Amino acid sequence: MPKIKPFEEHTERYDNWFERHKYAYLSELNAIREIMPSRDCVEVGVGTGRFAEPLGIKLGVEPSKKMAEIAEKRGIKVIEGVAENLPFPDNSLDCILMVTTICFVDDPEKAIKEAYRVLKPGGHIIIGFIDRESEIGREYERNKEKSVFYREARFFSTREIIDLLEKSGFKVERIVQTLFHPLNEIKDIEPVEEGFGKGSFVGIRARKKDVNDIVEDVKSLAREVGEEGIIETIDRFIKLNEGLEKTRGEHFVKAGIYGFLEGLLTTLKLKHNNDNIIKLLDTVKRMREQEEYFLRKSNPPISE
Repeated sequence: MPKIKPFEEHTERYDNWFERHKYAYLSELNAIREIMPSRDCVEVGVGTGRFAEPLGIKLGVEPSKKMAEIAEKRGIKVIEGVAENLPFPDNSLDCILMVTTICFVDDPEKAIKEAYRVLKPGGHIIIGFIDRESEIGREYERNKEKSVFYREARFFSTREIIDLLEKSGFKVERIVQTLFHPLNEIKDIEPVEEGFGKGSFVGIRARKKDVNDIVEDVKSLAREVGEEGIIETIDRFIKLNEGLEKTRGEHFVKAGIYGFLEGLLTTLKLKHNNDNIIKLLDTVKRMREQEEYFLRKSNPPISE
C-alpha cells in the first residue's frame, strides 16, 4: 500500500511547508530546472503540484486524492496511480520526474523499472531527493519517528540511487546539488553546483539505455579484455533475431538478446577476473529479468 495516510490527513500542512521553507524550496526547484530536458515530462508523485506547476508540467500521477485536488487547482491533470504500476503504455513517455517521491514508494526498484518500461528509448528520468548522508538527511533520519511525514520514509544515499538506476538500464548523465546549510539557516536561494557530497538536495538526470546501448557495452568490454571474437558472435545472433519483433514482440526479442549476452558475460567472468565484467553481468541479468517481467505483464496466463 502506498504511504499516503499522512498526506491525506495533513495535506495543508504538507503544502504549507513550501511557504515556511521558501528559499529551500526555490533552491530545489532551481536544481531540478537545471537538469530538466527540453521535452514534456510527467511527474510521478506530483503531490500538490509545487514542482509541476512552475516547471510547466501538465500531467502527474498521484495516489493521494487530497493532494491531487490541490494539484488540479494548479492546472495539472492528475491520474490516480502509484510509481510501481504506472498507467502508461510501454515506450510512451519522453521524461519522468520524481521529486522526494522515491523515499515514499513501497518498492523503489520496481518503481525505477516501471519508469524504464514507460519511457521511450533515449527518454529521461529526473530524480530529486534528500541525500541520506547529507546534513539535512542525517537530521531527518534522527528525527524520523517525530515526523508525521517521514516516519515511514526510507532515505537513500546518492550512491544507492545511482546503483538503482544503472542496474535498471539507465545511464546517469548529470548530477547536481543544492542546500548547503541546515534547513533553519537557509535565508536565501542557495546555488546549484555539479556533483554530490556537499549539498543535501541532489538531482540526478539519467537516460534510458536501449538494447543497442547494452550490446555496445558488451562489445566494448570484449575489446577491453582481448576477446574481440565475441563481437562477431554477437552480430550473428542479432542478425538472427531481425524481424522477430513483429511476430514475437519487443519484450520477447530483448529478453532473448539479454539472455544471450548474459551467457557470454558469464563465460568471460570465468576466464577473466574483471570487476567491469561482474558489474555489466549484473546489469544484463537484471535487464533480462525486467524484459521477462514486461513480457509476462503484456501476456498474462489464460486462467482456466
